[in-house]
This record gives sequence, C-alpha cells and structure tokens, in this order.
Amino acid sequence: MISVDEALARIVANVRRLPPREVALLDAVDRFAARDVSAGLSLPPFDNSSVDGYAVMAASCAIGTRLKVVGEQAAGPDRSLSIQPGEALRILTGAPLPAGADAVIMQEETEREGNEVLLKAEVRPGEFVRQRGGDVTEGQKLLAAGERVRTQTVALLAAQGMSSLQVGGEVQATVVSTGDELVAPGSPLRAGQIYESNSILLQAMLTKCGVDVVSVTHCQDRAEEIEAALRAGARCDVMVITGG
Repeated sequence: MISVDEALARIVANVRRLPPREVALLDAVDRFAARDVSAGLSLPPFDNSSVDGYAVMAASCAIGTRLKVVGEQAAGPDRSLSIQPGEALRILTGAPLPAGADAVIMQEETEREGNEVLLKAEVRPGEFVRQRGGDVTEGQKLLAAGERVRTQTVALLAAQGMSSLQVGGEVQATVVSTGDELVAPGSPLRAGQIYESNSILLQAMLTKCGVDVVSVTHCQDRAEEIEAALRAGARCDVMVITGG
C-alpha cells in the first residue's frame, strides 16, 4: 500500500506534457495556463476621474471658492487639456485628468454659475482620482503557468488587450466503471442494485477541466468485458477506472 501523495507523484512522473494550444479567452475558463502571463499595461493606464464633476487644483479650493471653467473632458480620447490655479475643468467619469489637476470635486458638491463653478465642499489632493497603476502595475504577474483560469482572470486579461490565451494541450479521456450491482440512472432498480453515479461525477470533473471525455463505459464483472473496454480506452490520453 502506498500513500495518495506517492501515487500521485508516480503518475505525474510518467505523464507526458502535451503541446499547449491557443484558445479564445472565454474558452480558457477552468483551463490551466501554459505559461506565466505578466501585465504589459498598467491599470488604470492613466490618471482618471472616478466621478462626474470638476477637475481642480486642491490648493486653490475652499468652500465658497469660485473657479473659472475652462473646458470639458469626457471619457474617450484625451484632449490634452490643462488647468491653472483658479481654474476648473468639467470632467466625466473615466475621463483622463487634465495636466495641473490633482483632485476632482463631485458635481453634487458644486453649483454652476455661467462659466464659473461654486465649490460647496472641501477638496483634498487625490480625491476622486483613480491613479495610474492603482489596480495593476506594468510587469506584475497576473497568471502563473499551471494555474487554473478563473472567470475574473479572463476579465483581467481582456483589460490587458488580450483576446486569447495559451492553455494546456487538448486531452482526451475515457471513463470505465465496473460492477454487477450498478444500474444506469433512469433504469428500474432490482433488489441488491444501486444507481451508478461515480462515472457521472468523473465525467463532470474532467469536462470542467477542459478534458474531452470521448467515452464512458460500464462493464459487468466479467474479465473479457473489462479487457475490451480497457483496450478500447487505451487510445486516449487518460483512462479513469472506477469499481471494486
């Protein structure tokens, strides 16, 4: 008798590595990464506003201050705008911060008066600004080789501009179950019989890992029947056998 860890080590030592394959990001969910993936882009990629409001210089702001509104920046192409002391720029959520600004005041805390805006709250440096690299920095490891790809991971990779990912090679498997007492779900039970469920579990687990289960065979406890199933399944990369 050997331990589970030793059995697993022996199996892994004798498994050949299949060539990796490139799949669309959505098809990579629950697969295993074939290589490390690092960020090539900081997220956010630029300082931007987290609210609709006005980009300002915090040092120029106090409750009751009136600032001259010198333009507007929406989310989208950077207009390369800038502000000076005593000025503000109308800015929308996600828009790049203009040069000179170090904070944003929410529009709910202001009152627009023609080409001026009245501030009705204090403003601190960095307020309502999403800093470049605040979520991810360039060069940061996002995914390690052999790591299972999660749903949130594909969103992160998409935010890096990736549309596909290298994952482990395509694996074909067969599942063989044995036992005279086992009956397929949906069939009537006779005395002494139980429903066969192990192969259902194994097939579901293999499929979740991206394995192509090409056959599931149930054998009675007869040597020739089991031998035939094993010979047929030997063409696959993986054979999983469950039985007494």
